[in-house]
Amino acid sequence: MLPKPFFQISILPKLLGTFLLIILPLYGISLRIHQIGESNVKKEISLSMSSRIAFYMQTFEAEVGRIKKLQNQYMIDDDIDNLSVIPFTHTLYENMLAQKRIQAKLNVLKSASLYVKEAFVYLPAIKKTIYTNTIDKELPPQQVKELASLSVNQSSPFVYWHNHLYMNVVYPDPHLYGLDPTYIIQVQLDEAQVSAFLNAISNYPDSGAMLFNEEQGWRMKGHPDDPLSDAITEELVGPMPTDSASKTVTVQGQRYLIFSKKSDALNATLVTYVPEKLVLGSLHTYQIWFWVLSVASLLIVVVFSYHIYRVIHAPLRKLVTAFRRLERGDANFEIRHRNRDEFDYLYAQFNSTTSKLKQLISEVYESRIRSQRSELKQLQSQINPHFLYNTYFMIHRMAKAFDVDNLIAASQYLGEYFRFITRNTADEVTLEEEVGHTMAYIRIQMLRYSNRIRTEADELPEDCRDVVVPRLILQPILENAFEHGLKNRSEGGIVKLQFRRLRDRLQIAIEDNGTTLQEERLKWLQDNLQAADDNSETTGIVNVHRRLQLKYDSPYGIEASYGEMGGLRVIITIPARREKE
Repeated sequence: MLPKPFFQISILPKLLGTFLLIILPLYGISLRIHQIGESNVKKEISLSMSSRIAFYMQTFEAEVGRIKKLQNQYMIDDDIDNLSVIPFTHTLYENMLAQKRIQAKLNVLKSASLYVKEAFVYLPAIKKTIYTNTIDKELPPQQVKELASLSVNQSSPFVYWHNHLYMNVVYPDPHLYGLDPTYIIQVQLDEAQVSAFLNAISNYPDSGAMLFNEEQGWRMKGHPDDPLSDAITEELVGPMPTDSASKTVTVQGQRYLIFSKKSDALNATLVTYVPEKLVLGSLHTYQIWFWVLSVASLLIVVVFSYHIYRVIHAPLRKLVTAFRRLERGDANFEIRHRNRDEFDYLYAQFNSTTSKLKQLISEVYESRIRSQRSELKQLQSQINPHFLYNTYFMIHRMAKAFDVDNLIAASQYLGEYFRFITRNTADEVTLEEEVGHTMAYIRIQMLRYSNRIRTEADELPEDCRDVVVPRLILQPILENAFEHGLKNRSEGGIVKLQFRRLRDRLQIAIEDNGTTLQEERLKWLQDNLQAADDNSETTGIVNVHRRLQLKYDSPYGIEASYGEMGGLRVIITIPARREKE
């Protein structure tokens, strides 16, 4: 039997490993394609939104630039110069005509852009403020100084004053001439139009846009009541780049894509924010389908694994288990397969093989039994004349010597001995009967060799008396000790018979103190005990060993070695099973 490897890998893990080795690279490629596609889509969306917000910022800058250009043109207007510097050189009528012309120009400024709500010119010289539709009184001095002061600190075209956005032109420059201007040209932005402009940037639901200046603290929103603007602004202030950027933030449990564009000309930032699920909605759908594909792939692997287990692994495992049972010597079973496939053929052939094997084993076993029986009968036929001759001569001598007591004992022992030998109806006896026959043989030998050989025999253990053993397994070994081991001893010969119980085994040791055992003879005997065939030369000891191996198999049988007394020591090992067991 071949040794089993330290570890074994069944065919099922190999099949699954091969399947996974094929499907996992494909799945990995699909995952990588999905990631690249998702990255490209996000990049394209980001570029599109960034271009969109940059376009709207450029448009707004152009509008503001046009308004600023008109304001700068009015700084050299003759009517404004005349009324702000030398109004007393003109008549009242001329001054009124100049004021009307200024109103017309302010209307042109107002009409130049949708983002202008109102425009006016404050003229301290005539103590009047000219609007597009009316001419009002002069501004309070505190308000004038406040507007001039805002212009000093102004870093963009806009000033935030009284919760409104204005574009101011103060003449002369307050940086150089203080806070008492000659005139002020002011444009108020239309917040409704700015909000409409911001709303046009983002047309997604729940989205928005705003324009804010971090330094001045003003903010224009597309939806004035949008509650997200404060949270969005907090996310943007500080970490946003100076030019343009995009980022994803989570506000109120929802993810938003934020795109921004910083205008150096306006010193303001234009921001639009869109729910990520709306912009990446189709991409999210692809993600869902990708995960559906992943789950479907996993289910396919599971179903494939279960199918492989049912179709291949389970029948193969059943076949391997059957071979292992057969390897242990159990051939009294059959295996069945429900499907008409290759395993059905293999199972049928296995059953046919085991059937033929059982038949062959039975034939070989019966043949060996018959052979052993013939050997046993031959042994009996050899023993009977041998003992018959020697015993008759011994009885003859006792009769001539009128040794009546020994004559009676010898005849009794001889009768018991030959009654056991000639009883051929049973091939197996209890160990108690076998030991009884052996003791009869020993007593006969003691009558013959009492002056030069003695025998020491242990009592048979009580729990081993019912053990069933083949007939004549002790007497041939004792005969070998008497006839061969001690044949040259004229006195002091000893033969020991010992019993030793080891859990489920019984060891019977027979040892003599003979001096004729050669190393070559012992080696020859040991080799014959280990030989697997029946063609080698046999003796009584080898014959008994093979009979025991035939009945009990390994590791039972006979071992031979030198004994402590210098002669041959033979140990018979048999299972300690009682007859009823």
